[in-house]
Amino acid sequence: MYQSASSQRSCGQNISHIISDEKDEENVVDSTDETLVLASPYINRVVELSEKLTSVEKIYSDWIFSARGFEMDVVFQIEDQPDSGLTRTVLETLSHDEYVHFAVVNVWARILNHEEKFKADDKIKRLFCTYQMLDGGTYGSSYEMMQADFFGNMIKVLKEEQVASLKEVDLLFIPVLQSDHFYLVCFYMKKCQIAVIDNSSLYDDSFDLKYRGSPEKLRHLVEDFMLIRGVVGGRKMHKAQISRLKMSWRTVDNKVDRGIFLMRHMETFEGSSLRCWRCGFVKEVDCGQKEQLDELRCKYATKILLHYLNARR
Repeated sequence: MYQSASSQRSCGQNISHIISDEKDEENVVDSTDETLVLASPYINRVVELSEKLTSVEKIYSDWIFSARGFEMDVVFQIEDQPDSGLTRTVLETLSHDEYVHFAVVNVWARILNHEEKFKADDKIKRLFCTYQMLDGGTYGSSYEMMQADFFGNMIKVLKEEQVASLKEVDLLFIPVLQSDHFYLVCFYMKKCQIAVIDNSSLYDDSFDLKYRGSPEKLRHLVEDFMLIRGVVGGRKMHKAQISRLKMSWRTVDNKVDRGIFLMRHMETFEGSSLRCWRCGFVKEVDCGQKEQLDELRCKYATKILLHYLNARR
């Protein structure tokens, strides 16, 4: 069982001290060394669910989830991008049975976009947006307000990720936070198809009741952006069918891990059929899904802390 970060917080102790203490006791390799940080198990690789936690993952996740240090310490920061910072408290939401903070999802999108740049040219090109493409309040605003908000955020994503145009993108991922529930809308840009990827299987027969028109609004906004920017297929996007993927690992009872499911879906989905999608989760009714999610929380926290993009590592 993992200790919740909401437990009693002790006085400050930085990560280099944690690593040093553990290294003295267990002869663990110094994971603050840059050669380890750059040597990829944490860069350009999908996190493996089938592998047990490494000693490094145990050390880093224990450190960030143990409520040590000061709540507002910045533990992740992209160089020269002050709005990319994660405080200790925010990253602690990756701990057991905590609701993942939206800022963690935004950083995860930045990390995945960075790793896309190192893929071979013949691979599917994916672009990950932040959840703030439209916030919850904007979904209920006038279309003009939604359009201005979405266009500004899309231009920001393209600029930050150095993508010249959506013409270069095969799959566009837009995380949505609606009524405290995360799900993913994936646009197949070349095929003009749209998939809703949601870990919850509730309301399978009531698409409109569950999503309240949000995927359709995003479809119109993506279509308008494509038309204004001269992206081929913009007019076809208007008629794009929206389907809800029915993965075998979807849940009925699990509400707290929706952010982890979202991050895993972003990381592993490449537009393939469900049969070929190697997400790694077992079914909710089978023994082991909750353990997979808890271990994934530790692995993701470690990957974020040790990632090349993190100027605080």
